[in-house]
Amino acid sequence: MWRLSQSPKYIKAVTEAARVVKPSVLVIDNNSGRWAWSQVEISEAGGVHWLTAKELGVDALSCDPVPFGGNHALILSRSGRYQATTGLPYDYMNERFHKWGEWRLRPTADFLLEFATILAVGGHCFFADQPYPDGTLEPEVYRQLKQGYEFVSQRQDFVRDAVMAPDVAILVSAPSQLFGPLGSGQNAGRTMYGSVGNQQVAARTDRVEGAHLALTELGIHCLIYDESTLCQQVADQTAIVVPEQCLLAKKTIDALTGYVEQGGSLLVTGRSGRWDERYHRRQSTRLYDLLGLKSHGQLPSPIHYIRLGDPLAKTAGVPDMPIQCWGTATKVEPVDAEVIADLFGPLDAVWRKGIQDEAHWQHYSVMGACPPGSEVLAPAITLRRIGAGRAMYMAVDPFASYRRDGHHLARLLIKTMMEVVAPGEARRVSADKPMHVEISLQKQAERTIVHLLNYFAQKRTAVLVHNEEILPVYDITLRIKHPQRPRSVTQQPQGKALDWQYTGDTVTVQVPKLHIHTMVVVE
Repeated sequence: MWRLSQSPKYIKAVTEAARVVKPSVLVIDNNSGRWAWSQVEISEAGGVHWLTAKELGVDALSCDPVPFGGNHALILSRSGRYQATTGLPYDYMNERFHKWGEWRLRPTADFLLEFATILAVGGHCFFADQPYPDGTLEPEVYRQLKQGYEFVSQRQDFVRDAVMAPDVAILVSAPSQLFGPLGSGQNAGRTMYGSVGNQQVAARTDRVEGAHLALTELGIHCLIYDESTLCQQVADQTAIVVPEQCLLAKKTIDALTGYVEQGGSLLVTGRSGRWDERYHRRQSTRLYDLLGLKSHGQLPSPIHYIRLGDPLAKTAGVPDMPIQCWGTATKVEPVDAEVIADLFGPLDAVWRKGIQDEAHWQHYSVMGACPPGSEVLAPAITLRRIGAGRAMYMAVDPFASYRRDGHHLARLLIKTMMEVVAPGEARRVSADKPMHVEISLQKQAERTIVHLLNYFAQKRTAVLVHNEEILPVYDITLRIKHPQRPRSVTQQPQGKALDWQYTGDTVTVQVPKLHIHTMVVVE
């Protein structure tokens, strides 16, 4: 925390010095304002305040999508869905360096898809190049890049001054990305398990990354909020997801409580709120009180199984079998909550001499997994209703597990919970679409705009994800909340009038074709 507290001082000093020379200068600090790496102020008395992006003192945010390889389209979507809530303008580098080019030329489809993603999440586009050592540029790069900027210019009238609209919120706690237990079955300080459940090391950011990935694939428009911003905008949310954010401030728990009591819909997973923002163990049971539960501490296994109960199991589309989920679970007892799924641990044989602690854990298989046991340990998923509000809790976090494994059963489990917490008819936009199509909701004056992104990478054996062939998708159905009957519904930038119906407060429209990016504009 001390090291992170030095950055704001540096930014302040540089900004003050620059404005002595030119008071109107705009100051941006590369990569400041990311949700996964926040900055902090520590008072002389030891008080801790995690800074929002607006409190950094910069005029705008500017970020690399990712320093060394990776999946730009996914990372740009996730980053933009957070920076859209900061209140600052933001842009991203569409780049050809750091393994993404380095004096080579990326496919034009890469540029188009990344520009489209930036526009769809409310950002601004610019290109970051790596010149030759003598300072000259490669002309062919700019001849091909021209297609990218023509693509942007065709869309700019529908994105200029547009803002991302709220619907489902994902809460990101700044200290939870840096302190506390790791996700996906690995706990801080736990050395014996090694790479339990996955050969890659788990990270604290896995829960938020997994929540964004799952919700995007499920066609749920989501934005990512830090604690302070969500507290201010809590009433705007259709639903709120807290993906095992282990460190939460008291004011955040108070805001979530008020939100549910006023009719809001909440999903909380894992060990959320067990520690405060300084990573001190919280004694208060306020969050569990909201969930209608009593906590009996942490269960010893790094892997658990979940089985849905009736009637949810019959309608959820989840196979009638135990669903594996890597991660530490909390043992809870319902006080004022309905149990809708049971929690099972691993087979008893995994515990040497029958003693259930870390010292006596023995792997059942090479990768550490083991079959489910037969004894119900505790509730896995519970639901508390408070008037029109509802608070759902899952005792083990599925989002980090989904981030690491991408297993379809985990996604089906998340889908089942989201259909209770935020069903399609309650959301501001919903869609019938393939998983790889992403939707985004924006407002521009009197317009409601839904962006559709088509993304499907080729098979790759390396960390770099390139896109050369993107096949069109046909006949996507959108349902968009609109307060009155629209004057027109068009597909842009094609300028095509679409067939639509208006029932209640919802516009239903069929999008005949999506290649890389298109917009449905309701006026």
